[in-house]
Amino acid sequence: MKKVIFFIALLSVSFNSCYVEEADLAENRTQKGKLIYDTWSFAMKNTVTDFINIAFHFNYWLEAPAEEKNSIEDSLFSNYKIRKESADVWQLLKGSQIKYRIYCINQSLNNLGARWNIVRYPDSYPYSDLPYYNSYSFTSFYSDTMELAISNLTGRKWHVWMNENTTPKTFIDFTFTTDDIIMPIGVDNENMSLSGNGTFRFNYLGFNGINEEGEEDDTKRYGFIDFTIDSPLHYHSGSTLFLFWKSGKVSLEAYNLYQDTIKIEATFLFPEANYNTIQLTYNGVTENYH
Repeated sequence: MKKVIFFIALLSVSFNSCYVEEADLAENRTQKGKLIYDTWSFAMKNTVTDFINIAFHFNYWLEAPAEEKNSIEDSLFSNYKIRKESADVWQLLKGSQIKYRIYCINQSLNNLGARWNIVRYPDSYPYSDLPYYNSYSFTSFYSDTMELAISNLTGRKWHVWMNENTTPKTFIDFTFTTDDIIMPIGVDNENMSLSGNGTFRFNYLGFNGINEEGEEDDTKRYGFIDFTIDSPLHYHSGSTLFLFWKSGKVSLEAYNLYQDTIKIEATFLFPEANYNTIQLTYNGVTENYH
């Protein structure tokens, strides 16, 4: 059985150039907590981009006038082709492969009480061959066929949840609320707040944690990150790897199957300057990262 373990990756040079760490002057006392935070943030980016945004993007396409659909498809679904399967079911094709099935039951996500189910299928090639270039090795929601449910709770508030069919399971249970518009284009397109909790799983793929002799080193690796959003997160901006938040607070607990545990808290601040601040508390020490 493949070990489910996680290597807390060192940040790339390019990412370090974006963050000037105040912790450098304090001997990086929260560096381990920061690496765990970055790993969680990477997983959040993938979850929002590859799962949750699909629902909001597709609803935007579905409600658009016929003359605008092609341009929206080219913009929001540049890697896919949209095809109708039946009255209530749509497909997103990647080449000739069905990547998503969207069960919208002939109703808009803008309708109070509306519920969609979105099924995402894994790539036809083994997932273990996919992320060799990525030191974070995120695998939650990727290795199996997954189903996401999204429902309109109150007309500006959507409940999103899903479980992964693996043992031990990973999951998300989120509520998204729009701040100023009725129906968002996507989580990272509008002013939205996020609350909820979940668990992400990470697999070790055999290219990290190896010493010069080709043997595994003694570095502690953390296979899971549990998280609880203590105060709603408000989206600020994003990069190719991470989402950035301008306010809110999240508690993270990283652990492995050997009961090793690390707990951190991340609070997001947005000062007058146009950048966000991540205030991390780890092992009784609080430091800021910009």
